[in-house]
Amino acid sequence: MGRVYTTTGISFNTGTVTSGTVQVTDGEGGTVLRTGLSIVEVKSLNIGTPENTSGALQVIDSGNIYARLNVDDGLFLHNKPLRIAGNTVPAVGTANSVAIYVDAGGAAGANRLLVRFDNGSSVVLATEP
Repeated sequence: MGRVYTTTGISFNTGTVTSGTVQVTDGEGGTVLRTGLSIVEVKSLNIGTPENTSGALQVIDSGNIYARLNVDDGLFLHNKPLRIAGNTVPAVGTANSVAIYVDAGGAAGANRLLVRFDNGSSVVLATEP
């Protein structure tokens, strides 16, 4: 068995890893982080702290940044489209929020891009020709 390290209450073992998987659990045995051959699952992810808000979540492939999310810039997509899929009206959000969604409520089932406001009303932004 490899050495066991503990930091901020999370311990992990650096022993032999089979099939490229790693799992980190909390004190109650719940999974906090799990990796597979091509995935990483995280129960919750905090980016930055009140003292340091420079954290970022990035999608990188072969050194190219395709997406970045941080508290300073919000969501940034580089040379990639934002794709929205779905056909149901989202629940009403909290105050001062909107939801952008797609439904098939246009003529002959055409897709529509809508925004739903916190008061429950929706407005069509565009309809598929």
